Amino acid sequence: MICQLTIPSSSASPVYLAGGGLITSEAFSLRFSTVGSPQQAAHIGSEESRQFMRGGSLTTVSFSSSREFTTIDLARNFIIDLQSALADAYQQQNTAVIAKRVNNVTVTTSGSLSPDGTGVLRETGLNTHIYDTFEIAETYPRKRLYLDGSTAKLEYYADAGEFTGTPSGLWTSTTGSGTDPSTYTAWTASTGSGVPLFAKAATDSPTITLYDCSPNVTATQRGVSANLEVTLVGRLVSP
Repeated sequence: MICQLTIPSSSASPVYLAGGGLITSEAFSLRFSTVGSPQQAAHIGSEESRQFMRGGSLTTVSFSSSREFTTIDLARNFIIDLQSALADAYQQQNTAVIAKRVNNVTVTTSGSLSPDGTGVLRETGLNTHIYDTFEIAETYPRKRLYLDGSTAKLEYYADAGEFTGTPSGLWTSTTGSGTDPSTYTAWTASTGSGVPLFAKAATDSPTITLYDCSPNVTATQRGVSANLEVTLVGRLVSP
């Protein structure tokens, strides 16, 4: 899950209160509630009152999130920077997007791949940088993109039996840096032929947007982790 808070006229915007970056992030205890503005009417001789909705409802979203950093200083700096960014939000009409974000990698070719390794691969978890067609549809043929040590690999498996053995298609690259194999270049075919190309894009679905959003965030640093308790109040319809 990601929560992206857009603060107008702020150099720190957007602020990610959950997910949305290279830092390991988890969100849990997600809650939604909507409170309307009913007006009670008591009629003489009536056993019960009636309620008439007068509009002005607001939606509250709350959750906890945890972000893990490599050092204690980075976790502490994140909390300080976050508070500075949120100071800009308390006098603004903010917008918050809460969504399940999935990273997809589209595999294309220069020429053709044999066997056909083209298609869309989905990341197997938040920031795992392992992409698999099995995450979209549990069917074969199956394509898998991941980093094995310092070598990026794209594998093609014709069937389930082949998945436990040797792939019938294998392309590798050692030209790149970082942990995301979709950014590597100069691919070669170890088994099969052709050269794969990769394009990465995020899909947010399902998603909810809060307008005129008022954020309330409590941040706690514990070792290399920054823990957030977040409450957002806003409207579901764009003003």
